[in-house]
Amino acid sequence: MRNLFFAVGLLLIISISGCNFGGNKQQVPETKKTGTASATNAAQASNSKYKSGDLMVQDGAGKTIFKATPMADAFTAEDNSGNFVFFVERVMPAGNFIFRDAKEGASPPSGMVKANGTGRNLEDGSGNKLATIEARDGGYRIKDASGKYLAKLKPNGSECKIGDEAGNKIGKTKVKGDKILVEDANGAILYQIYGVKDVLAAGV
Repeated sequence: MRNLFFAVGLLLIISISGCNFGGNKQQVPETKKTGTASATNAAQASNSKYKSGDLMVQDGAGKTIFKATPMADAFTAEDNSGNFVFFVERVMPAGNFIFRDAKEGASPPSGMVKANGTGRNLEDGSGNKLATIEARDGGYRIKDASGKYLAKLKPNGSECKIGDEAGNKIGKTKVKGDKILVEDANGAILYQIYGVKDVLAAGV
């Protein structure tokens, strides 16, 4: 679960900071309203805690994992009942962020995102590198601490393909109505993300 928090926290960081790790940020075109869009709106209406402008992550069945209201330098992620999940704040030097497992200042960092010139390093609370994300060929490359490729992300309009180093499909993100779906290699929905329109960021 912690890896999920870090991954989606990084997505939120991309959203609130406007950074795209040096790559070409993909502007996803607005989609036309369809019957599926009205179903999406109905799902949102059933979740009275969600507001336009917030960022929200749900599982494939539509259950909220957590949500946050982005601010200039920080945000607190909460579950659908308002319980604290994690806290992220921007720190110096510019482009760096810290994750905390408790309220601001109440605990040491549990993770960090640091700028590295071509992208970002994801580190644990002790500063040990967990992964690297770098901009390359109009997309992102994600590597583990040893430099092994974990995923390659390649955007294409309103979709982003996610593959391994050999080019095998791992998953895909795509726009559907007012949300982005994150699918596995077989097309099963893993996550639904509201408040973000960048499929490349969602792919992270």
